[in-house]
Amino acid sequence: MQEKAQFAEIDRRLEQERRQTEAAEVARLKLEAKLAHEAEQAWLKAEEERLAEESQSMRSFLEWRNTTLAKLEAEALAVTDWAQFLDTSGLPHPSREGDVHIFFDTISSTFDKSFNSLLRTLLNIHQVTAAAEELALGEDQKGNVKLASKHVIDTEGICKNWSSWPMFAWTGPPTTSSNNHMESGLTKGRT
Repeated sequence: MQEKAQFAEIDRRLEQERRQTEAAEVARLKLEAKLAHEAEQAWLKAEEERLAEESQSMRSFLEWRNTTLAKLEAEALAVTDWAQFLDTSGLPHPSREGDVHIFFDTISSTFDKSFNSLLRTLLNIHQVTAAAEELALGEDQKGNVKLASKHVIDTEGICKNWSSWPMFAWTGPPTTSSNNHMESGLTKGRT
């Protein structure tokens, strides 16, 4: 019996040590979790402060950049406006949609049937559409899709209407009996 009492005492002590070890392990894990949480909170606070400083420094840079960009765009616009004001070519600026439409309507209704006049008219049409394409490309590169689409002249629609323009009515191949080799079927009446 005394042996049983000794075994019971040993069991009781082992159980007590196990409980103490478990309690110490739980306390250690809680302490580790608390320290990890505090370290993470300290890191988060430091990171938040760093990001706030970085954001503030970037904000002033972005304000400077936007101001500078606005000034440069205003200067470029002033130069463009001045160039348009001084332009004596008689061609409309592609940014003025109404003037472009009037230009094409005028071409379709009044023209000189001479070969040189026809070439000059075609060159003018090409210059206006090329300038409009440049404007559209510039606005597209800036990310202004609405302005880019505004500057695109409906060249497809204009080309479809060309067949109704008298200057583009085909009258046959050039004649060889003519003394002027520059004349073509375009300048003669329909055959």
